[in-house]
Amino acid sequence: TEVVDKPGAPPIGPFSRSIAFEDVTFEYDENRRILRKGAAIRVHLVPRNEFDYSGGRRAKWLEFARERFGAGVMPGERLDRLMSAPIVSHLLVFEDSATGGEVGTVLLYLQPPRVANYSFAFYALGRAAENLGMFMMTRAVEFFSAMGLAHLHLGTCYDQRALYKIQFAPIEYFTGWR
Repeated sequence: TEVVDKPGAPPIGPFSRSIAFEDVTFEYDENRRILRKGAAIRVHLVPRNEFDYSGGRRAKWLEFARERFGAGVMPGERLDRLMSAPIVSHLLVFEDSATGGEVGTVLLYLQPPRVANYSFAFYALGRAAENLGMFMMTRAVEFFSAMGLAHLHLGTCYDQRALYKIQFAPIEYFTGWR
């Protein structure tokens, strides 16, 4: 999983990863296990202009960001800019099938049939038994593959902590060097 970006340079993690959906597979039993754990969660795609970006939802997302990433990483102004920018065209909403309650949301840029950009995920941290963050990403791979998209961009990958996202095949990397 290491990439050497220049001859003689030390290996570094890949900066960007994108899943190509031509014959995407879940090579690892772990992916299938994650999907089974979230079997009671349904997903639907909502265009941003039809999404209710309420004050309560915003507050929950900001609290998630503070707990998960630390204070100041996602200030309210940044979230508001994202939600009003063209880079967020759709949201992937995850709901508990039994209660209908929202358990997670992913901010996306979607350009069918070519690409989806999975940018920010917000979810209920108290649902650790389902490994909710990993489930949402894995389910998004499955969802967009079934939708016929060519690629799903999962963002940057610049250190060892982000390498958990490279478990899908096929996968493409771009290091910024030609």
